[in-house]
Order: sequence, then structure tokens, then C-alpha cells
Amino acid sequence: MLKKGFLFGMALQFAVGPVCIFIFQTATLQGFLTAVTAVLGTAFVDGVFMLAAIYGVAAAMKFKRIKMGFNIFGAIVLCLFGMSFVADALSANAYFFRLDNMVHSSTNSAFLPAILLVALNPLTIVFWAGVFSTRVLEEELRKREVYVFSLGALFSTLFF
Repeated sequence: MLKKGFLFGMALQFAVGPVCIFIFQTATLQGFLTAVTAVLGTAFVDGVFMLAAIYGVAAAMKFKRIKMGFNIFGAIVLCLFGMSFVADALSANAYFFRLDNMVHSSTNSAFLPAILLVALNPLTIVFWAGVFSTRVLEEELRKREVYVFSLGALFSTLFF
């Protein structure tokens, strides 16, 4: 199950999204060790979402208002991070609101910005609430197997 979970997670790691870009940007601008903190933040939130998926958040996401609220809030956060990336690329930081400045005020860690980005990313929410839950149900896994499968998927985040 650990290997199955790891391979399942690795297949999904190749979807380059805002979290991947954030980690690459962090590594480029602030160094490898700071990017590692972003990876740890990402893995932390992925683990929380896996546990939520195991315990039934997928059922709550079936309600249109809850799902719409997550999508709207997540879209706003992703737009703010996107504007930050564009501002960095254009060296126009003074003209754009930078969400990471709020979090980096007293530390050089990327842990908190990664947590925010992953936790509020609608793709992450949909993935863990939907795809992961469906995969676990398709495999008809017992409770212990679900945890081992989840651990394998979590290792793929750290490995990638």
C-alpha cells in the first residue's frame, strides 16, 4: 500500500501548479533551505487534507454553497499570489500588494506562505476531497491500508 500510495502521489506531482511555482520561486530567490520549509508546509497541509478526506470532508464539499465559498476564497488567494509572482518578474514590487510580505515580516521562512497557498488552493481541496477519496473507495481499502496509502502519497510530496 505504501508503494501504491507513493506512485499515486508521484503521478499527481507532475501537475505544475501555483504551489510548485511558489516553491521554485522560493528556492531561486531565497535558497534551498528556505524552499525546504515551503515543502514541509505543503506536506503538512496535504496530510491534514488527507485526514479530512479520510474522515469525510468529501461529503461536505457536495454542498454547492460550501464548495462555492471555498472556490471563491481560493481564487482570490491564488490571484494575490499570482500578482506577487508577476510583480517579482517585472520588478514592480512597490506597485502590487504582496501577500508574502505580511507573513515574512519577522522571519525568512516560507512555511507559512506555503501553508496558506496550499490550504486555500481550490485544486488541492478538490483533489484531496474528491480524487483521493474516490481512489481510496475504489481500492476498497481497510482503515489501516488507507493510512499506509496516505503515508505513501505524503512521501511523494516530500520526495518530489
